[in-house]
This record gives sequence, structure tokens and C-alpha cells, in this order.
Amino acid sequence: MTRMHTLAAAVLAAMLPACAGQQRSDDEIRSYVREVTGDDLKSAGRLQVATSSLTTDGRVAKIRGTVQSTFDEPVDGVRYVVVVYDAGATPRVLLRWQHEADTVLAPGERKAMRLDVESLYFGAGGGVRFTVEAHPVKLGGREMPPPEGWN
Repeated sequence: MTRMHTLAAAVLAAMLPACAGQQRSDDEIRSYVREVTGDDLKSAGRLQVATSSLTTDGRVAKIRGTVQSTFDEPVDGVRYVVVVYDAGATPRVLLRWQHEADTVLAPGERKAMRLDVESLYFGAGGGVRFTVEAHPVKLGGREMPPPEGWN
């Protein structure tokens, strides 16, 4: 499975409830993602992210939403990666923002996500495209490898 398929699965899972206009169960979301991409979110190595709002003062973007465990073991700590893309026909990465949070999640648990991303890209006119990834720091007490490009 390529990194792009995994990213597509996470984005589809996060967007599906909003696109359908109604709340879907986690099993329905996983089933849909498996059908479209062949990926199962539990094997993707990420947590499920749903973004509910973005506000900016031109310098700091406040991204709000939820993060949910898709694992059968407890998660201790979350590594967030926000990737900002340009608005062109071929997406080009403008920024990779990273943050580690002390969030603890039981299997299947969902908690609030509050990220304050400092970047002038969010203040630019014409909107901005971005993704939010969430990776466990520890899973079931085991240290997990950081996401690609983590500093």
C-alpha cells in the first residue's frame, strides 16, 4: 500500500460523514474506505481525524476537531502533522507543521483536537488546502516509529 493510498483513506474517512450530510458509524466508514481504496484504517498506522473548524488571524490557524483511536490497544501520546498545499492543479507541499500532544486514548475513544498552527499560508487569500495526520507515540505500551519526515 502506498503512502498516497493511506493518506486518501484517512481523508475519505474524515470527510465521509460531512459529505453524506449525516453521521456514519465507524464500521460504515471503514467499510467504505476498504471498498474505495482497499485499505483498512486499523492497518494504516494512524488515528482518525475529523476537522470541524478552521479560524485564522492571518498568522495562527486554529484547527479544531476530534481525534479517534482506530486501534484495539490504548494510545499514549499523539504526533500531529499538518501539511499545507498550494492551490495549484498539482498540489505542492508548502509546509509540514509538527506537534506532539500528551493525549491518551482508549481503544475506539474519541477526544477533542485543538491545534494552533503558526503559518502565514493560512492568511493568504483564496483559501488553503491542508491535511491533518495523527500518529500514536505509544501503542499498547510499545514505542511507535515517528511519521515520515518527523523532526
